[in-house]
Parts: sequence; structure tokens; C-alpha cells
Amino acid sequence: MTDHLYLFVDESGNCSRGSYYTVAACWCLSDQSNLHKVGQSTVGQLLTTVNQKLENFQASELKGSRLPTDILNHVVPCIEQFAYDDNTIKQARPPWETACPLRYSIKQLHTDLALEIIGNSFDSQLDCAQKLQSLSLISAINPLLHNQIVAHDTFTEVTIVLDSDTWKNPSEEVDELLSGIDLLDHPVNFELRDSTKVPGLQSVLHEQRNRLD
Repeated sequence: MTDHLYLFVDESGNCSRGSYYTVAACWCLSDQSNLHKVGQSTVGQLLTTVNQKLENFQASELKGSRLPTDILNHVVPCIEQFAYDDNTIKQARPPWETACPLRYSIKQLHTDLALEIIGNSFDSQLDCAQKLQSLSLISAINPLLHNQIVAHDTFTEVTIVLDSDTWKNPSEEVDELLSGIDLLDHPVNFELRDSTKVPGLQSVLHEQRNRLD
């Protein structure tokens, strides 16, 4: 049976302008090869909890930016509890030091300042905004490159799932960079998916407590 290390990556803010841009990754281990099923129970229970608190509408998808702050603060602490009951998320022998089945990496940047720094310094076909995405992505998955943080002997395959085609060019650049270094023991697959159909992407609510970075 193949143990997959899944990284579900999402962004918030604007990578083209402004003062706020965040890229976060939710990490979990699973023997489920269908990425659309990973975390389904966890997100389902979170969605039920959210809708029990909402008064004026019912959410069909977990989107942190669309939830009132008080509801977001209420639901985020429930993630770990629900993950322990999710049979698509492996509980035993996680790749990290703590026993928590879900971990997070979060990278935040001031968009305008970061774009100013990037400027025209890179020999790349990507524009500055996409270069910012590439840098944020490689930062969010950085724990994967350190065996002392994420133990490579606990999984056999890595799948990095990104929300929508906005990540197409940055993910291809990062994929090419990773293939040129000798830091990973397993193949890394990049998948672009619609967050409405992938529960794992909805679990990226920028949880602060169980961070890997």
C-alpha cells in the first residue's frame, strides 16, 4: 500500500498588488490515492459546524475569507479533533515530531514590497506576480526539503495540490527546480484542482497552532 504525503496549498490576498499575500499548506499522510477523498470527513464536519453557527446563509464550501471572524475562530480549533476521526488521514507514525495528523506551513508577505524587491532581478519568463507565487510556494513546501523536519521514510510519494490554474506556471517552475536538486527521495507530483471539489484544499484555513515552520 502506498503512503502519500499530501500538501494542499492555497493563497489569500493579492499577488499582484497590495499589502497582504499569504500562501498556506495543509500537510497530511494518507493511503488514499484519490486526492478528492482525502480529508472529506474532516471538512464535512467543519462545514456542518460552520453552518450551525451561520444565521443568514448556508455555506457550501469552506472559504476562510468569506466567514465572519468569530465563526472562523470557533471552527479552526475543531480541525485537529475532526482529523483524528477521519479514516482518510493516517494517524500512526506521522512524518513530523508531534502526533498531530495535520500540520501547516504559512508564509506571509507584503505584496508591494516583495514585488519591488523581485523587480527584474530574475531571468525568468514569469512576470513578477507569478514569481512571487513561485517564491511563496517554495517557502510553503520548504519543510519537505529537510529530512529532520519531515521524515522521508514514512511515505513513498508526494502530491502537492494547488487551487486552480492560477498556479500553473509557478508550479511548473518549482517542479523543474525540484527535479534539479538531490534533496528528495520520492517523486513529487503537482496537481491543479478546483477547491470546491477537493476537501483538502478547504482545510487550509491558515491554522496557526500546528505549524511546521
